[in-house]
Amino acid sequence: MKGKYFEELEIGSEFLTRRRTITEADVVLYAGFSWDYNPEHTDVEFARASIFQERIAHMLLSLVFANGLSASTSILRGTSRGYLGMNWRTLRVCRIGDTLQVKETILEKKESPRSDVGIVKIGIEVINQRHEIVNQGERTMLVAYKPRPGVPQQPWEFVFTLEQTAQ
Repeated sequence: MKGKYFEELEIGSEFLTRRRTITEADVVLYAGFSWDYNPEHTDVEFARASIFQERIAHMLLSLVFANGLSASTSILRGTSRGYLGMNWRTLRVCRIGDTLQVKETILEKKESPRSDVGIVKIGIEVINQRHEIVNQGERTMLVAYKPRPGVPQQPWEFVFTLEQTAQ
């Protein structure tokens, strides 16, 4: 499925992802590739004595889930041209067995200094099975304008900033 172009994104539009449950394997694998073996995530007895009374998922694991779940909506598949940044807040812990879903909302659209893309701010909420928001943030993206009929498509490069670099 092709993503939406800048002109097709409407402020206030919401997109819900499918759901994904945090598994034991997710926590173990995250500990391994991040090298974060904090006992709140990896030691059952330590975690039972903690304020959470059980093992919890790594705080950034829900961000990883949000990234993957967001990609599943395909709203910017093939139309995203750059990533300008993100703000992220953790509001609650996630536990093994929690099922997460992401709601994305188009918050803002504006012109950019580049003629081929606009700037889109997307709100992100990660919601658990109890309908609690566990993470909240926003990301700012460069999104392609609709191609004009008869105008050849130009090659493009994915960018991470609008700043011009001196050659």
